Amino acid sequence: MSSVSPDYLEKIKQRVAERREAGDYPPGLENQLDRHYQEILRGFNFFSDEDDLQSLLRRLKSSTAFDATSIETWSPNPLKRMVHRVIAKLTIRQTSGVLSQVQQHANTLNQAFEALILLVDELQVDGGSGQTEILNNRSDLDKRLSAALDRLSLIEAELESLRSK
Repeated sequence: MSSVSPDYLEKIKQRVAERREAGDYPPGLENQLDRHYQEILRGFNFFSDEDDLQSLLRRLKSSTAFDATSIETWSPNPLKRMVHRVIAKLTIRQTSGVLSQVQQHANTLNQAFEALILLVDELQVDGGSGQTEILNNRSDLDKRLSAALDRLSLIEAELESLRSK
């Protein structure tokens, strides 16, 4: 595999920065391309070691960083691009408030998922004994309910036979 020289990479980065400044590239282009790439991969249903709960939680955390700069204001039309940027600057206060609320919600969800994953890990470390106990209690309840229904059926059958005599 051939390696690319650092000078060439620096030239590419400069050119991208120049084009972004000129308005040729929208501000969140890398994030958009990454999201599209992830959606395409999801369509193939690849499963790997990275699909365990911990790695899914890490991916969730990395995707829950909300920022006003990620909101697209780019347009191929320079006039529309300018209008979008002006509107973005005029509404930054409201946008920041909404993004703050969404970030708080995402943080709370992340904490809840972390707690659930810890609980699942503890159940797995226990060798499933906690889960087995829950299932045993459930099956014990099912047995008791089944026995009670059987007794009820017998009593109803006896009542029916007494009525028919």
